[in-house]
Amino acid sequence: GSGKFRPDEPALYEEAVKLFVTVLGHQIRAEKKAEYPSGYISIGMNIGLLDGVKGSIGKTLTYADMYKMLYNAITSKRLVEISYGAETEYAESTVTLLESRYDTYEVRGRIDCDENSSLKSDFKEIEGRIRIDGVSYKLASGINAENMLGAYVKGYARKTAGGELEIIVLEKDEAG
Repeated sequence: GSGKFRPDEPALYEEAVKLFVTVLGHQIRAEKKAEYPSGYISIGMNIGLLDGVKGSIGKTLTYADMYKMLYNAITSKRLVEISYGAETEYAESTVTLLESRYDTYEVRGRIDCDENSSLKSDFKEIEGRIRIDGVSYKLASGINAENMLGAYVKGYARKTAGGELEIIVLEKDEAG
């Protein structure tokens, strides 16, 4: 709000919205839309940044809203410059922040094979691996897929230094 750095004071809702809208590359669109904070909040709503967020202008940002905005931001696609000069043009990136910065990807599907059995054949995965919709994944330490064969799941996988996809978060997807 004031343009001053206040590290010991709680952040306001609109300050967090501005930060994430800017990180996602939409600052110019927000400033053209309306004055601060209305333009930022409008763009934040349009790009899904505020999905599930309950905050309001002038109120201190809650931890719950901060985490929800952070999740929405890292799973959103950025607006990036595609041409420079007198008329700069922008387009939506083809990857999310999570993908581009951390080589981490959302995974959704059905576990069709684990180390004990398979839904499709006699094939079994090696220990510590599962297949989701036919794609093989290593399970990170502490990830338990026991009793999930046939279940629809959602989670995140990252690329290891060796190029393998490793599941780092996994849970049943009730929506299927």
